[in-house]
Amino acid sequence: MEQKGKQDEALLLKYYKRCKDKVRDNQYLSLYADEKLTHSFQVVGAGNYIMRHEDVFKKRADERYLRSAKLAYLFHDIGRFVEIEHLYDEYPDFKKHDHSQYSYEILKGILDYAQAEILLPVKHHGHMIKSLYEDEDYQKIKDIQQKQDVEHIAFLVRDADKIANFYLMKNSQKQENDIFEHLFMNKAPEGELSEKMVHDFLSLKMPGRGDIRCKGDWMLNYLSWIYDLNYQASFDFCRKTGVFTAMFRILDKYNKNKDLQKEIERTIVEYINHRNQQFERG
Repeated sequence: MEQKGKQDEALLLKYYKRCKDKVRDNQYLSLYADEKLTHSFQVVGAGNYIMRHEDVFKKRADERYLRSAKLAYLFHDIGRFVEIEHLYDEYPDFKKHDHSQYSYEILKGILDYAQAEILLPVKHHGHMIKSLYEDEDYQKIKDIQQKQDVEHIAFLVRDADKIANFYLMKNSQKQENDIFEHLFMNKAPEGELSEKMVHDFLSLKMPGRGDIRCKGDWMLNYLSWIYDLNYQASFDFCRKTGVFTAMFRILDKYNKNKDLQKEIERTIVEYINHRNQQFERG
């Protein structure tokens, strides 16, 4: 099993190294590739944490299922390196890319990884969850247990990806750094939070990125990912590492309306308490 793990990581590193070699003369894209490799292994750590603490994983003795889960979060962003290569070719006029689809295409072509429990969670980890349920390959699955396995692994990958990004925001200390601006703020200007963004957020909905107008809107969008967390272990991880408090501080930096800031923070705290009560009730 350990040997297989090294072989799996070698594939991820192969795509990283190919990408890094291509973009090495572009400082931003080179840093972006480094960040995405670091992120991939942070997601592995987050995924391992969730699997250790959630019964749906820790009470399963099926090695194939558990390996599929680990492979899905290891490889969820392997397509990022393909995306970065495309960005290099387009620089600085970037087009929109779906790195989830790139990851899916890579894994689909490798026999050991070409199974629904890996492919579907990877393919849709960056999409709204309804895209998984609408996928023809998901709908074709007749076995109820397999369908549940795909869902549980999809929730795992989505959670691990989000809490790893939360942790990065907390610890990067790059708020004034060009790479942070590119990765998290997309060079957005300063300004008041968008009314539509705020309305959706306070309604416990994930605001649409099309409504983002400023840096504070981006942070509000990232905070709204909390509404898409699925496992109690994910909330526990965030609480223990202090990521919610750190994200409040970042938003507060860009949000000049302090009364609104208090309302946003109160909304999140109440939502977290509500979710914890749901988990306790089972």
